[in-house]
Amino acid sequence: MEAGYAQATLSGEVLVEGQDEASVNKALGEILAEILGAAAQDPAAISSPAAQEAIGKARDFVQTYTFRQQLALVDGQPARQLYLNASFDRRTIRSLLKQGGVTAVPTNAANAEVAMLIYGIRSSADYARVLSYLGQVPVVRRVQVDAADRDRLALRAQVSGAADGLISSVTDGGVLTWLTVAADGRVEFELQQ
Repeated sequence: MEAGYAQATLSGEVLVEGQDEASVNKALGEILAEILGAAAQDPAAISSPAAQEAIGKARDFVQTYTFRQQLALVDGQPARQLYLNASFDRRTIRSLLKQGGVTAVPTNAANAEVAMLIYGIRSSADYARVLSYLGQVPVVRRVQVDAADRDRLALRAQVSGAADGLISSVTDGGVLTWLTVAADGRVEFELQQ
């Protein structure tokens, strides 16, 4: 399994036996355990009571999950293998780790371009407020406006730490509320009024 840490969600993928509830629950638990261990940079982090309870109820914490099939050779014969890919909210992971005595989720410090969509824009003053605010966020290096509609802004930001650094910095500022990461990877926020 490979777990991803450079997004607002932390995700992973495992081979799954089927799409039945028991198989899905087992796979979600495996992915969550792997994410918790890797995010804490300590496999023992999954042994805390909070982490063990969460792993047993991983379906309650999952943000999204999907299946994909892949053709592979198994014992020399072509066979379709089924994989489950699941994403968990970064704040949920941070909370579970904190309950286990770990205080941070590592970020990818490399610069990255993050596509953003900001809802709740009602005036030119809101537009200016968003751009001014993003210009003051320490991890934001540059912001480019791609489109401005009646109630939203589509932006691209060069950030240090990728989307997770942006989300944690913006969430702490009280101007934008993080909503989700869309299927296309775009990070969505709501302007607080």
